[in-house]
Amino acid sequence: MGFSCFGFQCGSVPIEPVAMGSEMIQKQLDEVIKKLRARGGGPIAGEAVNRCIAHCIESDLSPAQQLDVLEALEFTKLCELDIALMERHVGACLLVTQAMMAAIVPILIPFSEVYKEEQINGLNVGMILSIVATSCSLLGSICMAIEKARKFQETSYVGHDAAWNIYKEIQLFLSLAGPYKEFNSHKGGAWKKYAEELANLEQARDSRKNNVYGSSQAQAGVEVGKAQAANAAAGAALPGGLPGIASMGGLLEGGQSGMMSMMEQGQAAVQQGVQQAQGQVQGAVSSAQGAAQTAQNQAQGAVQNAQNQAQGAVQGAQGQVQGAVQGAQGAVQGAQQQAADAGAGVAQAAGQAGQNAQNAANNAANNAAGNLPPI
Repeated sequence: MGFSCFGFQCGSVPIEPVAMGSEMIQKQLDEVIKKLRARGGGPIAGEAVNRCIAHCIESDLSPAQQLDVLEALEFTKLCELDIALMERHVGACLLVTQAMMAAIVPILIPFSEVYKEEQINGLNVGMILSIVATSCSLLGSICMAIEKARKFQETSYVGHDAAWNIYKEIQLFLSLAGPYKEFNSHKGGAWKKYAEELANLEQARDSRKNNVYGSSQAQAGVEVGKAQAANAAAGAALPGGLPGIASMGGLLEGGQSGMMSMMEQGQAAVQQGVQQAQGQVQGAVSSAQGAAQTAQNQAQGAVQNAQNQAQGAVQGAQGQVQGAVQGAQGAVQGAQQQAADAGAGVAQAAGQAGQNAQNAANNAANNAAGNLPPI
Protein backbone atom coordinates (compact mmCIF):
# COMPACT_ATOMS: atom_id res chain seq x y z
CA MET A 1 0.00 0.00 0.00
CA GLY A 2 1.23 3.51 -0.73
CA PHE A 3 0.53 6.94 0.63
CA SER A 4 0.68 10.50 -0.66
CA CYS A 5 3.44 12.78 0.53
CA PHE A 6 4.05 16.28 -0.90
CA GLY A 7 2.47 15.38 -4.17
CA PHE A 8 4.24 12.01 -4.56
CA GLN A 9 2.96 8.47 -4.06
CA CYS A 10 5.17 6.77 -1.50
CA GLY A 11 5.17 3.21 -0.20
CA SER A 12 5.71 -0.22 -1.64
CA VAL A 13 5.01 0.91 -5.20
CA PRO A 14 7.37 2.99 -7.31
CA ILE A 15 7.16 6.69 -6.70
CA GLU A 16 4.93 8.41 -9.30
CA PRO A 17 4.28 12.17 -9.33
CA VAL A 18 0.62 13.16 -8.95
CA ALA A 19 -0.63 15.67 -11.51
CA MET A 20 -1.89 18.81 -9.85
CA GLY A 21 -3.48 22.03 -11.09
CA SER A 22 -2.93 22.80 -14.76
CA GLU A 23 -1.17 19.48 -15.34
CA MET A 24 -4.22 17.56 -14.13
CA ILE A 25 -6.53 19.65 -16.32
CA GLN A 26 -4.32 19.09 -19.35
CA LYS A 27 -4.20 15.34 -18.65
CA GLN A 28 -8.00 15.14 -18.41
CA LEU A 29 -8.32 17.21 -21.57
CA ASP A 30 -6.05 14.81 -23.45
CA GLU A 31 -8.09 11.84 -22.20
CA VAL A 32 -11.36 13.42 -23.33
CA ILE A 33 -9.92 14.18 -26.78
CA LYS A 34 -8.66 10.61 -27.03
CA LYS A 35 -12.11 9.21 -26.14
CA LEU A 36 -13.85 11.43 -28.66
CA ARG A 37 -11.48 10.53 -31.48
CA ALA A 38 -11.62 6.83 -30.61
CA ARG A 39 -15.41 6.81 -30.90
CA GLY A 40 -16.03 9.40 -33.55
CA GLY A 41 -18.56 7.31 -35.50
CA GLY A 42 -22.25 7.10 -34.84
CA PRO A 43 -25.06 9.65 -35.11
CA ILE A 44 -22.48 12.46 -34.92
CA ALA A 45 -19.89 11.63 -37.56
CA GLY A 46 -16.21 11.51 -36.67
CA GLU A 47 -15.50 14.47 -38.92
CA ALA A 48 -17.98 16.60 -36.96
CA VAL A 49 -16.37 15.62 -33.66
CA ASN A 50 -12.92 16.38 -35.02
CA ARG A 51 -14.10 19.81 -36.17
CA CYS A 52 -15.38 20.59 -32.69
CA ILE A 53 -12.07 19.43 -31.16
CA ALA A 54 -10.07 21.55 -33.61
CA HIS A 55 -12.17 24.68 -33.01
CA CYS A 56 -11.93 24.16 -29.25
CA ILE A 57 -8.14 23.72 -29.25
CA GLU A 58 -7.56 26.72 -31.53
CA SER A 59 -9.92 28.98 -29.56
CA ASP A 60 -8.82 31.46 -26.92
CA LEU A 61 -10.47 29.43 -24.17
CA SER A 62 -8.46 28.41 -21.14
CA PRO A 63 -7.68 24.69 -20.67
CA ALA A 64 -10.37 24.45 -18.00
CA GLN A 65 -12.96 25.98 -20.33
CA GLN A 66 -11.85 23.71 -23.18
CA LEU A 67 -12.26 20.74 -20.85
CA ASP A 68 -15.75 21.93 -19.94
CA VAL A 69 -16.79 22.22 -23.60
CA LEU A 70 -15.33 18.86 -24.64
CA GLU A 71 -16.79 17.12 -21.57
CA ALA A 72 -20.22 18.36 -22.62
CA LEU A 73 -19.54 17.11 -26.14
CA GLU A 74 -18.37 13.74 -24.82
CA PHE A 75 -21.45 13.32 -22.67
CA THR A 76 -23.64 14.30 -25.62
CA LYS A 77 -21.89 12.00 -28.07
CA LEU A 78 -20.92 8.96 -26.02
CA CYS A 79 -23.82 8.92 -23.56
CA GLU A 80 -26.93 10.62 -24.87
CA LEU A 81 -26.74 9.65 -28.55
CA ASP A 82 -25.39 6.13 -28.04
CA ILE A 83 -27.82 5.38 -25.22
CA ALA A 84 -30.72 6.91 -27.15
CA LEU A 85 -29.89 4.73 -30.15
CA MET A 86 -29.73 1.63 -27.97
CA GLU A 87 -33.04 2.49 -26.28
CA ARG A 88 -34.65 2.95 -29.68
CA HIS A 89 -33.52 -0.54 -30.77
CA VAL A 90 -34.62 -2.14 -27.49
CA GLY A 91 -38.05 -0.50 -27.67
CA ALA A 92 -38.50 -1.63 -31.27
CA CYS A 93 -37.49 -5.21 -30.36
CA LEU A 94 -39.98 -5.27 -27.47
CA LEU A 95 -42.81 -4.00 -29.68
CA VAL A 96 -42.00 -6.52 -32.42
CA THR A 97 -41.82 -9.38 -29.91
CA GLN A 98 -45.15 -8.35 -28.39
CA ALA A 99 -46.79 -8.25 -31.83
CA MET A 100 -45.34 -11.66 -32.73
CA MET A 101 -46.57 -13.27 -29.52
CA ALA A 102 -50.02 -11.71 -29.97
CA ALA A 103 -50.17 -13.29 -33.44
CA ILE A 104 -48.82 -16.71 -32.42
CA VAL A 105 -51.09 -17.41 -29.43
CA PRO A 106 -54.45 -17.40 -31.32
CA ILE A 107 -52.89 -19.68 -33.94
CA LEU A 108 -51.58 -22.26 -31.47
CA ILE A 109 -54.80 -22.62 -29.46
CA PRO A 110 -56.86 -24.27 -32.26
CA PHE A 111 -53.95 -26.60 -33.09
CA SER A 112 -53.73 -27.66 -29.44
CA GLU A 113 -57.38 -28.72 -29.65
CA VAL A 114 -56.91 -30.49 -33.00
CA TYR A 115 -53.88 -32.52 -31.84
CA LYS A 116 -54.94 -33.12 -28.25
CA GLU A 117 -55.18 -36.88 -28.91
CA GLU A 118 -51.83 -37.14 -30.75
CA GLN A 119 -48.82 -38.65 -28.96
CA ILE A 120 -45.12 -38.23 -29.76
CA ASN A 121 -42.71 -40.26 -27.63
CA GLY A 122 -45.36 -40.48 -24.93
CA LEU A 123 -45.99 -36.73 -24.89
CA ASN A 124 -49.33 -35.21 -25.81
CA VAL A 125 -48.91 -32.82 -28.74
CA GLY A 126 -51.96 -30.76 -27.72
CA MET A 127 -50.53 -30.23 -24.23
CA ILE A 128 -47.17 -29.16 -25.64
CA LEU A 129 -48.84 -26.65 -27.95
CA SER A 130 -50.88 -25.36 -24.99
CA ILE A 131 -47.72 -24.83 -22.96
CA VAL A 132 -46.05 -23.06 -25.89
CA ALA A 133 -49.09 -20.80 -26.32
CA THR A 134 -49.08 -20.01 -22.59
CA SER A 135 -45.36 -19.20 -22.69
CA CYS A 136 -45.83 -16.94 -25.72
CA SER A 137 -48.67 -15.14 -23.99
CA LEU A 138 -46.55 -14.58 -20.87
CA LEU A 139 -43.60 -13.39 -22.96
CA GLY A 140 -45.81 -10.92 -24.84
CA SER A 141 -47.26 -9.60 -21.57
CA ILE A 142 -43.79 -9.18 -20.06
CA CYS A 143 -42.53 -7.31 -23.14
CA MET A 144 -45.58 -5.05 -23.08
CA ALA A 145 -45.14 -4.30 -19.36
CA ILE A 146 -41.42 -3.54 -19.76
CA GLU A 147 -41.97 -1.28 -22.77
CA LYS A 148 -44.83 0.61 -21.15
CA ALA A 149 -43.02 1.02 -17.82
CA ARG A 150 -39.63 1.93 -19.24
CA LYS A 151 -40.94 3.96 -22.21
CA PHE A 152 -37.92 3.30 -24.42
CA GLN A 153 -39.32 5.10 -27.45
CA GLU A 154 -40.18 8.30 -25.56
CA THR A 155 -36.90 8.50 -23.63
CA SER A 156 -34.94 7.72 -26.79
CA TYR A 157 -36.61 10.61 -28.61
CA VAL A 158 -36.01 13.02 -25.71
CA GLY A 159 -32.34 12.02 -25.35
CA HIS A 160 -31.66 12.16 -29.08
CA ASP A 161 -33.35 15.54 -29.53
CA ALA A 162 -31.63 17.05 -26.47
CA ALA A 163 -28.22 15.73 -27.57
CA TRP A 164 -28.53 17.33 -30.99
CA ASN A 165 -29.60 20.64 -29.43
CA ILE A 166 -26.54 20.61 -27.14
CA TYR A 167 -24.22 19.67 -30.01
CA LYS A 168 -25.68 22.51 -32.12
CA GLU A 169 -25.11 24.98 -29.26
CA ILE A 170 -21.48 23.84 -28.87
CA GLN A 171 -20.87 24.15 -32.60
CA LEU A 172 -22.35 27.68 -32.73
CA PHE A 173 -20.33 28.77 -29.70
CA LEU A 174 -17.01 27.44 -31.02
CA SER A 175 -17.69 29.06 -34.41
CA LEU A 176 -18.96 32.33 -32.86
CA ALA A 177 -22.00 32.08 -35.13
CA GLY A 178 -25.74 32.44 -34.63
CA PRO A 179 -26.45 34.05 -31.25
CA TYR A 180 -22.66 34.46 -30.67
CA LYS A 181 -21.82 36.37 -33.86
CA GLU A 182 -21.76 39.66 -31.98
CA PHE A 183 -18.73 38.49 -29.93
CA ASN A 184 -15.14 38.55 -31.09
CA SER A 185 -13.79 36.25 -28.40
CA HIS A 186 -14.94 33.04 -26.71
CA LYS A 187 -14.22 34.54 -23.31
CA GLY A 188 -16.22 37.05 -21.35
CA GLY A 189 -19.77 37.58 -22.47
CA ALA A 190 -19.74 34.76 -25.04
CA TRP A 191 -18.66 32.22 -22.42
CA LYS A 192 -21.31 33.37 -19.94
CA LYS A 193 -24.02 33.20 -22.56
CA TYR A 194 -22.86 29.73 -23.62
CA ALA A 195 -22.86 28.51 -20.01
CA GLU A 196 -26.41 29.79 -19.50
CA GLU A 197 -27.70 28.24 -22.73
CA LEU A 198 -26.06 24.90 -21.98
CA ALA A 199 -27.48 24.86 -18.46
CA ASN A 200 -30.96 25.62 -19.82
CA LEU A 201 -30.69 22.83 -22.40
CA GLU A 202 -29.57 20.29 -19.79
CA GLN A 203 -32.34 21.33 -17.43
CA ALA A 204 -34.92 21.07 -20.22
CA ARG A 205 -33.60 17.59 -21.11
CA ASP A 206 -33.87 16.35 -17.52
CA SER A 207 -37.33 17.89 -17.11
CA ARG A 208 -38.60 16.24 -20.30
CA LYS A 209 -37.30 12.85 -19.16
CA ASN A 210 -38.87 13.27 -15.74
CA ASN A 211 -42.17 14.21 -17.39
CA VAL A 212 -42.00 11.09 -19.54
CA TYR A 213 -41.58 8.84 -16.51
CA GLY A 214 -44.04 10.83 -14.41
CA SER A 215 -46.80 10.52 -17.01
CA SER A 216 -46.15 6.78 -17.29
CA GLN A 217 -46.47 5.88 -13.60
CA ALA A 218 -50.17 5.04 -13.78
CA GLN A 219 -49.83 3.11 -17.01
CA ALA A 220 -46.77 1.34 -15.68
CA GLY A 221 -48.74 0.21 -12.63
CA VAL A 222 -51.45 -1.16 -14.88
CA GLU A 223 -48.98 -3.03 -17.07
CA VAL A 224 -47.11 -4.43 -14.07
CA GLY A 225 -50.43 -5.60 -12.67
CA LYS A 226 -51.16 -7.33 -15.95
CA ALA A 227 -47.76 -9.02 -15.90
CA GLN A 228 -48.29 -10.15 -12.31
CA ALA A 229 -51.70 -11.54 -13.23
CA ALA A 230 -50.16 -13.38 -16.17
CA ASN A 231 -47.44 -14.78 -13.92
CA ALA A 232 -50.08 -15.85 -11.41
CA ALA A 233 -51.98 -17.57 -14.19
CA ALA A 234 -48.78 -19.29 -15.26
CA GLY A 235 -48.17 -20.38 -11.69
CA ALA A 236 -51.68 -21.76 -11.50
CA ALA A 237 -51.16 -23.54 -14.80
CA LEU A 238 -47.82 -24.94 -13.59
CA PRO A 239 -48.30 -25.47 -9.84
CA GLY A 240 -45.21 -27.61 -9.47
CA GLY A 241 -42.90 -25.12 -11.14
CA LEU A 242 -40.50 -26.94 -13.48
CA PRO A 243 -40.16 -30.38 -11.88
CA GLY A 244 -38.10 -31.76 -14.74
CA ILE A 245 -38.46 -34.43 -17.34
CA ALA A 246 -39.50 -37.07 -14.82
CA SER A 247 -42.68 -35.16 -13.93
CA MET A 248 -43.39 -33.88 -17.43
CA GLY A 249 -46.86 -35.44 -17.36
CA GLY A 250 -47.96 -33.29 -14.42
CA LEU A 251 -46.40 -30.26 -16.09
CA LEU A 252 -48.35 -30.87 -19.28
CA GLU A 253 -51.60 -31.47 -17.39
CA GLY A 254 -51.11 -28.22 -15.49
CA GLY A 255 -50.38 -26.36 -18.71
CA GLN A 256 -53.46 -27.82 -20.40
CA SER A 257 -55.68 -26.94 -17.44
CA GLY A 258 -54.28 -23.41 -17.41
CA MET A 259 -54.90 -23.07 -21.14
CA MET A 260 -58.43 -24.42 -20.77
CA SER A 261 -59.04 -21.89 -18.01
CA MET A 262 -57.78 -19.13 -20.29
CA MET A 263 -60.01 -20.39 -23.10
CA GLU A 264 -63.03 -20.45 -20.78
CA GLN A 265 -62.29 -16.91 -19.68
CA GLY A 266 -61.98 -15.91 -23.30
CA GLN A 267 -65.31 -17.56 -24.14
CA ALA A 268 -66.95 -15.79 -21.21
CA ALA A 269 -65.52 -12.49 -22.40
CA VAL A 270 -66.74 -13.21 -25.93
CA GLN A 271 -70.23 -14.05 -24.67
CA GLN A 272 -70.31 -10.89 -22.61
CA GLY A 273 -69.23 -8.91 -25.63
CA VAL A 274 -71.93 -10.59 -27.75
CA GLN A 275 -74.57 -9.76 -25.16
CA GLN A 276 -73.42 -6.17 -25.02
CA ALA A 277 -73.49 -6.03 -28.81
CA GLN A 278 -77.01 -7.50 -28.86
CA GLY A 279 -78.15 -4.92 -26.34
CA GLN A 280 -76.63 -2.16 -28.41
CA VAL A 281 -78.27 -3.55 -31.55
CA GLN A 282 -81.65 -3.76 -29.83
CA GLY A 283 -81.28 -0.21 -28.60
CA ALA A 284 -80.36 0.92 -32.08
CA VAL A 285 -83.37 -0.93 -33.55
CA SER A 286 -85.70 0.63 -30.98
CA SER A 287 -84.29 4.04 -31.73
CA ALA A 288 -84.73 3.43 -35.45
CA GLN A 289 -88.31 2.26 -34.95
CA GLY A 290 -89.10 5.32 -32.85
CA ALA A 291 -87.54 7.56 -35.47
CA ALA A 292 -89.53 5.80 -38.21
CA GLN A 293 -92.78 6.16 -36.26
CA THR A 294 -92.07 9.84 -35.66
CA ALA A 295 -91.32 10.34 -39.34
CA GLN A 296 -94.53 8.51 -40.29
CA ASN A 297 -96.59 10.68 -37.94
CA GLN A 298 -95.01 13.79 -39.33
CA ALA A 299 -95.71 12.62 -42.88
CA GLN A 300 -99.35 11.87 -42.04
CA GLY A 301 -99.75 15.28 -40.43
CA ALA A 302 -98.21 16.93 -43.48
CA VAL A 303 -100.55 15.01 -45.82
CA GLN A 304 -103.57 15.94 -43.71
CA ASN A 305 -102.57 19.59 -43.70
CA ALA A 306 -102.10 19.50 -47.46
CA GLN A 307 -105.52 17.90 -47.94
CA ASN A 308 -107.17 20.50 -45.71
CA GLN A 309 -105.45 23.31 -47.56
CA ALA A 310 -106.43 21.83 -50.94
CA GLN A 311 -110.04 21.36 -49.84
CA GLY A 312 -110.20 24.93 -48.55
CA ALA A 313 -108.76 26.18 -51.82
CA VAL A 314 -111.35 24.17 -53.81
CA GLN A 315 -114.18 25.44 -51.69
CA GLY A 316 -112.94 29.01 -52.07
CA ALA A 317 -112.72 28.57 -55.85
CA GLN A 318 -116.25 27.12 -55.95
CA GLY A 319 -117.57 30.10 -53.98
CA GLN A 320 -115.83 32.47 -56.31
CA VAL A 321 -117.30 30.67 -59.35
CA GLN A 322 -120.81 30.72 -57.88
CA GLY A 323 -120.46 34.44 -57.11
CA ALA A 324 -119.32 35.06 -60.64
CA VAL A 325 -122.24 33.08 -62.09
CA GLN A 326 -124.74 34.90 -59.92
CA GLY A 327 -123.18 38.24 -60.93
CA ALA A 328 -123.46 37.27 -64.58
CA GLN A 329 -127.08 36.24 -64.16
CA GLY A 330 -127.87 39.56 -62.47
CA ALA A 331 -126.17 41.42 -65.28
CA VAL A 332 -128.18 39.50 -67.87
CA GLN A 333 -131.40 40.22 -66.04
CA GLY A 334 -130.52 43.92 -65.79
CA ALA A 335 -129.77 44.02 -69.49
CA GLN A 336 -133.06 42.29 -70.26
CA GLN A 337 -134.92 44.76 -68.08
CA GLN A 338 -133.15 47.65 -69.70
CA ALA A 339 -134.00 46.23 -73.13
CA ALA A 340 -137.65 45.81 -72.14
CA ASP A 341 -137.74 49.31 -70.76
CA ALA A 342 -136.16 50.58 -73.94
CA GLY A 343 -138.70 48.71 -76.08
CA ALA A 344 -141.60 50.10 -74.09
CA GLY A 345 -140.20 53.61 -74.48
CA VAL A 346 -139.76 53.14 -78.19
CA ALA A 347 -143.36 51.87 -78.56
CA GLN A 348 -144.68 54.77 -76.53
CA ALA A 349 -142.65 57.24 -78.56
CA ALA A 350 -143.89 55.68 -81.78
CA GLY A 351 -147.54 55.85 -80.62
CA GLN A 352 -147.09 59.47 -79.60
CA ALA A 353 -145.48 60.26 -82.90
CA GLY A 354 -148.36 58.59 -84.77
CA GLN A 355 -150.89 60.52 -82.74
CA ASN A 356 -149.04 63.72 -83.37
CA ALA A 357 -148.91 62.99 -87.09
CA GLN A 358 -152.65 62.26 -87.20
CA ASN A 359 -153.42 65.45 -85.34
CA ALA A 360 -151.27 67.38 -87.74
CA ALA A 361 -153.08 65.79 -90.67
CA ASN A 362 -156.43 66.62 -89.20
CA ASN A 363 -155.39 70.18 -88.63
CA ALA A 364 -154.12 70.46 -92.14
CA ALA A 365 -157.36 69.05 -93.51
CA ASN A 366 -159.38 71.42 -91.45
CA ASN A 367 -157.35 74.35 -92.57
CA ALA A 368 -157.63 73.35 -96.11
CA ALA A 369 -161.43 73.04 -95.89
CA GLY A 370 -161.70 76.47 -94.34
CA ASN A 371 -159.70 78.14 -97.05
CA LEU A 372 -161.89 76.88 -99.93
CA PRO A 373 -164.02 79.58 -101.70
CA PRO A 374 -167.70 79.35 -101.26
CA ILE A 375 -169.59 77.65 -104.01
